[in-house]
Amino acid sequence: MIKGKWCYSYNGENFEGLCDTREEAIEEAIFEYGEDYNIIYVGRAKEINLGVRIDWIIEQLGEDAYEQVGEYAEDYLRDVKQEHARLLKERFDNVLHQWLDEFGYKPNFWTVVDVVREHVNNPMTKVMGL
Repeated sequence: MIKGKWCYSYNGENFEGLCDTREEAIEEAIFEYGEDYNIIYVGRAKEINLGVRIDWIIEQLGEDAYEQVGEYAEDYLRDVKQEHARLLKERFDNVLHQWLDEFGYKPNFWTVVDVVREHVNNPMTKVMGL
């Protein structure tokens, strides 16, 4: 589970680690990167938002019906009520996430928010006069 986790980076682009606290992420970054960097980035990990595009599905169903029976299906599903589309999306998303969980397809990557640049007190920077 990614919720509430912190991660770190040496360049602000490629993040790694899933730590329980910001401080733990900083400590892990110092351990991981050693004396190579005096600036690191920490941020909160956030799961990516996977879901179906219900408007595409409804449109595809209409096109499939048209391909099979022609103009009899010309207006099929063109007047789907917004509430019905929302409910269908919710159901599709639930099935999608169950499938991802069941077969191990959940992403093992995330996006990062609330990124902060941190100056690390690295002993080597003092020796080198940086």
